[in-house]
Amino acid sequence: METLTRGLLALAATCVLVACNLWLVRLIWSFRQPTFLISPVRVTGASSDGLLLANMLHARIRMIQSQLQAANRVLIPAGDGPPSASPTAAMSLITPLPPPSLPTEILDPPDVALKVSGVDIGGWLHWLQSTISEEKTLNFTIHSGKTAVADLTALFPGKEGIVWLNTATDASIPEIIDALAYVTIQASLGHHQGERVTALSHDEFRILTDSLLSLSDLAERQKREMIVSKQRFQEISAKLRTLSKQALRWPELDYMMALIAERAEEFDEAARLYRIVHDSAGTAGDALRTAIEKDEIARHIIRCDALRSRKPPVYSAQQSAAARQRIEEILTDAWRRYAVLFGVEVPKPSLQIIEDMNLYWQPDTNTIHAMIMADQMPDTVAHETANPFLFHILGHSHTQQMQSPESYPVALTYCAALASWYRQKINNQTAQTADWVLGSGFNWVAFGDKKDEPLRSLRSPSHAGTNTGIADYAQLDQKTEPHAAAGIGAKAFYETAIRIGTDAAIRVWIDALPALKANLTFPAMAAATIAVADRKGESESKAVRRAWSLVNVHP
Repeated sequence: METLTRGLLALAATCVLVACNLWLVRLIWSFRQPTFLISPVRVTGASSDGLLLANMLHARIRMIQSQLQAANRVLIPAGDGPPSASPTAAMSLITPLPPPSLPTEILDPPDVALKVSGVDIGGWLHWLQSTISEEKTLNFTIHSGKTAVADLTALFPGKEGIVWLNTATDASIPEIIDALAYVTIQASLGHHQGERVTALSHDEFRILTDSLLSLSDLAERQKREMIVSKQRFQEISAKLRTLSKQALRWPELDYMMALIAERAEEFDEAARLYRIVHDSAGTAGDALRTAIEKDEIARHIIRCDALRSRKPPVYSAQQSAAARQRIEEILTDAWRRYAVLFGVEVPKPSLQIIEDMNLYWQPDTNTIHAMIMADQMPDTVAHETANPFLFHILGHSHTQQMQSPESYPVALTYCAALASWYRQKINNQTAQTADWVLGSGFNWVAFGDKKDEPLRSLRSPSHAGTNTGIADYAQLDQKTEPHAAAGIGAKAFYETAIRIGTDAAIRVWIDALPALKANLTFPAMAAATIAVADRKGESESKAVRRAWSLVNVHP
């Protein structure tokens, strides 16, 4: 019996030693990986669970990194080229901060009360872990809730890595942990980015990261054609303005601020910053240098210089009231005509006058937001009034771009076709006598410019408006601004109408709509309109097929 007992004890000891060896092998192997360990957080003058705080810090670091990585994916333009200089393109920029990547794990000290042959080896395991992990461990201490110390020496081999953080006297432990997470990420990025990041105070770095997250949210809303007011950009611009005065010259940061100022319609500030960026090719990163060399920044400067010298006309109270009544009349007239054309009745949109030089339809409230100058451009009001009817047939697909990058441009094609049909009706025009433009004289109405330049042209999409349109499907890519991309379908509608008449063309377009609900793309639109035209007759079939071939869409 005694022999059996000794054998079992020996077996147990052997199993323990094997487990320790496996633990040791895993520990040594972990330090061969590019992972930093967070030791239990010390809190002086208070009793606290250091391991729990370390887990909180680890989780917060991972969350912030994940948010910034997602923001970079949204903000960095698709493809290899520079971001578009179009003022209405969805926000894309060359971010000043690369996506952070600091892999961390928790250093969990072994809590082993183990003796082998009377020798305590639990403490030895703890000593061994501390010794091996020392060069890759990040240590944090919180002093009485007022000061925190981050020992980040592991991030900077051979250099001092102690960071002192003064916190508010009433700061809670979670707030201090949050601040330590940002300090750690800033130090990690500073190791790669150098003085530009380290020159920022902790508060300034927080402003920069918060601004990037806010911008990515606005960019996502723009990509989905949701409403983004200039006030949102003005709020971000105000926060960043003090930061740029204190930071070292940073071309990517200057570019981001210039883009925000432009979207906030602060054109003086935007032009100033773009000029700084244009002269910074020698210190800019590769992506921004490419944008400078391809004259993207120069185009921004030209546009901002033009806009900052122009002011929209000022309406008196009496003029504003008359203009609002006129816009309401146009909206009502277009809505009634569309109801007959579509053969359905949808709720009439309400009207809200806005200060921005813009017109758009808000689907959740069925509201058309219109600038006061729209009273002189009935077709632009009709353009937005078409949206509720398209929504009735297509559902959410044309407003949320859930299917493809072509969804919204195809919907804009329909809006342009319907607005052009409406314009011809109220002016007693035909396809042959119409000028095939929308927003005629937009520059004069908005800026007092004498040039009678339209906002859109269905006949020549590339010769109108601030966004040069395209009329060739082969030119379409993910960076093409939606209104510019709509030139493809708009040109196809013009080519159809000029052959069979605008009334016949719009009938083909509307009858094809139900087939597009599941696939809102130009090839699908071409296939649907050709199928409808084939059923209507030979002349319609030939006209529609010819129209799509001219814009290089082959279903």
